[in-house]
Formats: sequence, structure tokens, C-alpha cells
Amino acid sequence: MGTWLKYAEWEASIGEFKRARSVFERAIAVDFEHVTLWLKYADMEMRNKFVNSARNVWERACKHLPRIDQFWYKYALMEEMLGEVERTRRIFEDWMTWNPTEYAWNAFLKFEQRFGQIDRCRQILERFIDVHPITASYVKAANFEEHQRNHANSRLYFERALAELGKRAFNEQFFIHFTKFEIRQREYDRAKILYEYALENIPKEHSRTLTDQFVTF
Repeated sequence: MGTWLKYAEWEASIGEFKRARSVFERAIAVDFEHVTLWLKYADMEMRNKFVNSARNVWERACKHLPRIDQFWYKYALMEEMLGEVERTRRIFEDWMTWNPTEYAWNAFLKFEQRFGQIDRCRQILERFIDVHPITASYVKAANFEEHQRNHANSRLYFERALAELGKRAFNEQFFIHFTKFEIRQREYDRAKILYEYALENIPKEHSRTLTDQFVTF
């Protein structure tokens, strides 16, 4: 494959783009699962400003290998750099249908944040919680709302985690996040109640950090 790539890049370097595409396509016929091959192909098209050709390569790469986050991310980044906001959003939406990793959801969230789409960010976080119903997901949403200075919504996510996850929310790190949130809001009575509740309900062998963090209580 290294030889194919060198051949294709050499043709592109002398301006023989039609020949370069032919080489890339022949290489794809040999091994369509070769990640670097797709990346080099798309990079050649983008570097030489063949936008529609680059789109075609990314679309095919994402279709053939939808679990490769790098394809989706670079495709979305290209469209965003071109100012194609709706195209970028569509790429992210297509990506999310594959229930990707947290990395993908974070990229989508940051994209909407860059354009000030706070309500869309909230929708993404709700969908993320649906796909990943664990305490860390609720904490992520709570942190987002706190950053927006919407402290009531932030607290609501912590409370929802307890209500919706039940015993699965009874872990040390979750209560540390929740208690620190209340301390930042200067709700010291709430923080103390949470701390005491956590000590009563989390086994001692799993609450050492909690004890160290809030020994002043």
C-alpha cells in the first residue's frame, strides 16, 4: 500500500490529478479498509481545493468505515472551515446515528457551542444521556449548565441522576462532584447533607476520597 500511496502522491505533485485519483481508486479496490489510504486521498483533494471531490471521498470513507471517528471529524471540520454550517451539522447528525464514543459527542457539542446554539447543545446532552445513562453523563450536563450560569438546571441534572439511576448513582465521584457544586454555590447546608448521605450509603472502602475531600464537615 505504501507504494500505491507514493505513486498517487507523485502524480498529484506534478498536477496529474486525474491520474492520481485513478491510482487512489485502484488502491481502494485492493484494500478499502486501509484508513491512511482514505485520509491521504481526501487530503489530496482538499489541499488542491477540489471541494466536491473531497466531499465524495469523505462520504464514501464514512459509509465504508463508519466506526473510524477521524473520518467524520475531518469531514465535519472541512465543512465548518468552508462556512457550511448546515452541512457540518448534517455530518454530525449522521455520525451520531452510529452511537459513537464520547469523543464524537463532545465534538458535536463544541461545534454547536462555537455558533452559540445553546438550546441545541442541551438537546445533544439529553441524547448523550439517553445513549450513555451513567453518572458521568449527568455530571457533564450539569457542568455545562453551571458554565451557562444556569445553576438551577445544573442542580436538576444531579438530582435526575439520583432519581433515574437509583443505586447506580451511588458512587464516590458522583457525590464529590455534586457536593463541590453545592459548595461553589455557597449552599453549605446542602453540601453537608449530601456528604452525610453519601457516607451513610456508600461502603466505607469506596468512600475514602470523599472523606478526605470533606473532612472539614
